[in-house]
Amino acid sequence: MRGTTLWPLASLADIDSDVHASHLRKYQDRPALPERPVEPLDCTWAECVFLCPVDPQQLVSAARTVHPNLPARDWFVIDADLLEAERTVLFKPDRWDPATGPPPVTTKECELFTPRTLAAASTATNATLTRLTDASNRMPLFVDVIDVLHRGPIDVTAAQTLTA
Repeated sequence: MRGTTLWPLASLADIDSDVHASHLRKYQDRPALPERPVEPLDCTWAECVFLCPVDPQQLVSAARTVHPNLPARDWFVIDADLLEAERTVLFKPDRWDPATGPPPVTTKECELFTPRTLAAASTATNATLTRLTDASNRMPLFVDVIDVLHRGPIDVTAAQTLTA
């Protein structure tokens, strides 16, 4: 964690090419994903910052029941009031066929960003907690958690951090 701004992948190329390259590696098996349209925000996947509405302590705690050596990380705690509703949606992660590439993100897969929808998405589902406590699980922490997609950078100057 460094700096005072969370930048979308698309902006990182101009800001820090090394950081951009390291984050772009996440997509090496899914090269079409960064250009995936996010229709409700009128942008692409790479122009969004991805946030998690679930407290990472809840997810990490579950994962540590079977992976006790999971290293601690720092996380930003961002006040939802700082996010502009017209630039933010809740998106339920989907599955798609890698052979055909990712379909556009449409309003059908998204919910408006409101205090009510954010509160409803702020607790991990039983399925997520079960997956995290399965010793054979090797999937990322957030793979089946609702995403908060925000078009453009987010100033985190006033954000607090927590370690989990």
